[in-house]
Amino acid sequence: MADSDRGGRRSRDRAESRAEMRAERKRAQSGTRRKREGKTQDHLPLERANLILFAIALGVIVAGYLTLAAGSITLAPILLVLGYCVLVPVAIVYRSRRRVLDAGPGGGAGPESRSE
Repeated sequence: MADSDRGGRRSRDRAESRAEMRAERKRAQSGTRRKREGKTQDHLPLERANLILFAIALGVIVAGYLTLAAGSITLAPILLVLGYCVLVPVAIVYRSRRRVLDAGPGGGAGPESRSE
């Protein structure tokens, strides 16, 4: 009888510890949700100009591969480097002048920085 009693206690202890672990996970997840809600947005919003630049970069990259397939060993690498190393990064970090001016004095392009 004592053995079955011990087995029952073990299973109850395991069930309780699993329930505690689940509750702890829920508390941790809800805490990160709250932190995310109060945090400023750290994403890179892409506008129409960024997407156009991406399309141009894609066109240059495709042209580079086509010229490479045609046998060009000078123009193809130039187009590929231009597409991958210049145009794609520019498309990611480009900000329109309007968006920079809307950012305010911390944006770095306020009225005082313009030369006329």
